[in-house]
Amino acid sequence: MTSPGHAVASDVTLVSLIIEHASAHDLPALCRASKSLNAPAERALYKALTFYEPHTAGQVCRVLAHAPRLAQLVRAFSIVARYSRVRLPAGDLPNTWWQNVAHALRGMSALESLVLANLAGPTPYGWVLPAAPVFQLREARILFPWTADADAFVMHQRALRFLHVVDIAPGLDVPGVQEQAALADAPDVLLPALEIIDVPVRIATQFLGSPLTHIQVIPDAESLSSSGDVMAFMSHLWRVRETLRSLAVHDAPEYRSAEIVLQVAQHCPGLQYLGVLALPPASRSTLHTHLMGLPKLVILELEVSRWSPAPSLPMQRALATELQTYCSSLRIMIFWLHSHRFVFHLNQDTGVWVGRADPGPGGPSWRYL
Repeated sequence: MTSPGHAVASDVTLVSLIIEHASAHDLPALCRASKSLNAPAERALYKALTFYEPHTAGQVCRVLAHAPRLAQLVRAFSIVARYSRVRLPAGDLPNTWWQNVAHALRGMSALESLVLANLAGPTPYGWVLPAAPVFQLREARILFPWTADADAFVMHQRALRFLHVVDIAPGLDVPGVQEQAALADAPDVLLPALEIIDVPVRIATQFLGSPLTHIQVIPDAESLSSSGDVMAFMSHLWRVRETLRSLAVHDAPEYRSAEIVLQVAQHCPGLQYLGVLALPPASRSTLHTHLMGLPKLVILELEVSRWSPAPSLPMQRALATELQTYCSSLRIMIFWLHSHRFVFHLNQDTGVWVGRADPGPGGPSWRYL
């Protein structure tokens, strides 16, 4: 006679429901409960692995490195280290830890999302990324210093849609991105699915051969010419003229703001979002003129932290009205006062800008459109 437990485990629908409603803590036990539950429970357990503590991540990577069958189940893999007084800082992680991560990654043939964050030590660890990866990512967040190894790794990712990089390793020599004069000769890398990049400005140009829709660039902390790097990058935006909808440029000096708007108007007049530019407290006529070249701009995000006195909400509303006079398509204005963000929406019935302090994440941003 078939036992009730065996009958339940043999019913595909019931098994699916059990796995779907099981907590992550229950899945290991379900893997051992019966042969019928083992395979679906393992798939659920290893499908998305996220670690906040390096020691646990290292242990699991060691298991995956010696169990290719399990490594092949992983579709999303994240290590986002959160350190406390009792945990090792990133620079103290032993080389064997990094080797376990590297070996585990080499077996993840179904991997689609990779996040490696807060793991930067004194030595760049880009070598953990496979030189000949067996997987095709859709999302990559390489949040340790970008190295030539990381650069070569990404160039194999033909399905990659989103790339986030935070820093460049000191002394990195990536052809065509170190010197402004070499930017025109940067390799035209085509990643056919790449749409969104959030990267240091000095490596952004090499991705302009892809059909990018959203770009966020940040200055390179090691560069002494970040302003020049930004303007050199801007001069190549024509390469994404047909696809680009959103551009966020961080920490460009105030005197460059009008020139940035001009470059955007010349190369990507169909842009719908532009930020985060420092708005001059006076002499804005040139900026006004260039804004007229952006007839589809919907969101403009501006930095006003250096104004003295700081602009009040009524003053910000007046600024929104002023700027919309020259760019009638604007519907959302965002102002930054240090760490405080104020968002204004245009009431199209009354023509009045309505604004308030942004309560938190999820509001309009460079990825909003």
